[in-house]
Amino acid sequence: MFGSLLDKGKAWATSPQAMKLMMNPKVQKAMMMAMQMPGTVREEVTTRTHKFASYADLVTRKDVQVLTKHLRKLEREVARLNRELEKAHEAAAKAPAAAPTEAVSAHTTSTSEPKKEATTGSPEKKKVKRKVKRKVVKKKTV
Repeated sequence: MFGSLLDKGKAWATSPQAMKLMMNPKVQKAMMMAMQMPGTVREEVTTRTHKFASYADLVTRKDVQVLTKHLRKLEREVARLNRELEKAHEAAAKAPAAAPTEAVSAHTTSTSEPKKEATTGSPEKKKVKRKVKRKVVKKKTV
């Protein structure tokens, strides 16, 4: 069936009536618009989808790709840091007994007071929460 339809289409396209019709500028313009229509529709749908997603605060495919790329970068960084840590442990195991304490004390900041941890109701923790909230709000509005 498709083959016979194709044959009839080829026969019509080579006919003098079709040639005359295709010479008309209005028909040529309509054919060009018909050829461009799928791309135009796809572009319009994509634009409106992105606008709706931003209004509704939805995650788009591009957002997921950016986050995935960032996650992979962080995973590589963690792997690199783990390798460095293993090398440091190996070097510490090979060094004499006095050397590890010197190496550890050089890498840590020594303070005479122990660090104060923020309690649940402390002003420090509330300050941090406010800063995080502001960043989240700024990202949503951008």
